[in-house]
Amino acid sequence: MGKIIPQKYKRFEEPVVADAFIRAGVLQLRRVRFLAMVLITCVAAPIEAQGSLNAWHPAMIAVNQTVTGRDRGLFTRLELAEHGDVRVTYKQKGVSKPLSGTILVISGHWMLVKGLQPERGHETDLLDTAGLNSRLLLTLLSKGLPDGPPASGQTRNISVTEPKEPIRVATASTSRVYRAPWSVKGSVTSVSESAVNYSLDLELEQGQIPTVHLEGTVSNPREPLKLPDTMSLSGWRVHKISPYREQTSIGTVLNYGAKEEQVSARTLGELRTVDLH
Repeated sequence: MGKIIPQKYKRFEEPVVADAFIRAGVLQLRRVRFLAMVLITCVAAPIEAQGSLNAWHPAMIAVNQTVTGRDRGLFTRLELAEHGDVRVTYKQKGVSKPLSGTILVISGHWMLVKGLQPERGHETDLLDTAGLNSRLLLTLLSKGLPDGPPASGQTRNISVTEPKEPIRVATASTSRVYRAPWSVKGSVTSVSESAVNYSLDLELEQGQIPTVHLEGTVSNPREPLKLPDTMSLSGWRVHKISPYREQTSIGTVLNYGAKEEQVSARTLGELRTVDLH
């Protein structure tokens, strides 16, 4: 067997804002080892606490992100489901090949993809995008309203300026740092006891970088999302989340992530019982 070489992770770039921020030195990114529960660690909302938003621990986070002066936009919706499952809706516009599709993380061991074409060797990048967007939003909401959402039917304004401390957000596989100074302004409206709408503007480097606009909804539905065992796998590309070796021109690369698999399972329930060894 050839020499095993740990893979050097490709720098992960969020498709709407990262390019400009990296050039300016405002945004720093770091790849770390991918763990199976990449998005559970992102929001960590207990399923048994459904139906209220007493703190910023929602089970559904929808983020529509745009940048001032650009046509590109990104929408991600992250939903926690029963059994530790996760559903991510991903839509990107204003690019040569608009993206629209869905990703499921099942039992922490399987990643199912429909409507998207993850890059080989970087299959989890779209998951990271949703996780980082969600963490950024929750960080800004927590900074602006540390006591949690306003009472149902009420609106509260947010205005925070931070001259020294950066914003640090991470999933289990990727971290991101937005350097200070930064400021966030906007409003949050509680439309019910379990859901709020928000509209925020994040300004970096005192306006030298295009303003990032975030708007959407966060909520804790009374009934958690259910991905039934009877759900057909037809049309879904199935990936196994695990360590794997890959032959390259420089030798055998040791990687850890989501690799496409051919499985005999026809339903979600059958997939949950597949032997992982």
